[in-house]
Amino acid sequence: MVGKRKLSLIFKEYCEHLVPLLDERPSGELFSIGVEDSVCYALGLANSRNKAAMVNTLASASFLYEHGMKCFYIPIDTGDEREGLLVKDAASLAASIHEYLSPDIVIRGMITNGCINDVHFKRVTEWYDMWGYLVNHFVSLSVGGSYWLDKADQLPFCVEDVRIGRFMLFGYIPFSDKRPGGNCLTVESEVLNVNPRNGKVLLDLGDAYCEPSMCVPHNKDLVLEDVSSNYAVFKSGKASQYSVGQRVLFTPDYRHSSALAKLKVEFAYE
Repeated sequence: MVGKRKLSLIFKEYCEHLVPLLDERPSGELFSIGVEDSVCYALGLANSRNKAAMVNTLASASFLYEHGMKCFYIPIDTGDEREGLLVKDAASLAASIHEYLSPDIVIRGMITNGCINDVHFKRVTEWYDMWGYLVNHFVSLSVGGSYWLDKADQLPFCVEDVRIGRFMLFGYIPFSDKRPGGNCLTVESEVLNVNPRNGKVLLDLGDAYCEPSMCVPHNKDLVLEDVSSNYAVFKSGKASQYSVGQRVLFTPDYRHSSALAKLKVEFAYE
């Protein structure tokens, strides 16, 4: 899937409970906030469970180093203009970490452009020039984005691992025609009331449990009209075909993690 590169997995807070279900650890790293022996992927949220963390200032690196951390990821901006530093600033921070904290600290670059696509693909050629600035203080680069799962052989030699997150849950590679699997998450709701006269179907899909507006109904006739903390009201031209107690399935939109964060997860083992 990633050729000679290592595969790293990102577990956001809403799916950290799935880590114990892994058959084995990935060849790369586990990125999370609350999982033991993982790499913290978010600025300012590293804790005692993490063995490494993303930092963008000498102060944050110094604080974590004082608490025993000896491996840092410095975010590098390659076009998404979020938490990443400019290449020269990232190189300067790494040099300061080695000078003022310890030359033995392991520093990796984290390419922050997650869902990088073919529009940004030309930037890969620029990574060789970028690595020239970083090579003295960085051991490797980590790149995010399932776009690279079928293109790992095109990555520069300095890229050690490819990080994926929601691909694990949704079996979907954005910006690619390949779909190795289906969506493994399904939201199951129950019909609580039906009013055929006005075509309304009431489901126990309130926003206290998930985000109904960010979940796609398997029944295409259902159109969301209103949401409360406990209920969701759908309009349907086939309302008379529904009955109280009937199960209605939804697929959470992979682009909106808030659709997943509130889910009440139940496991069925087969």
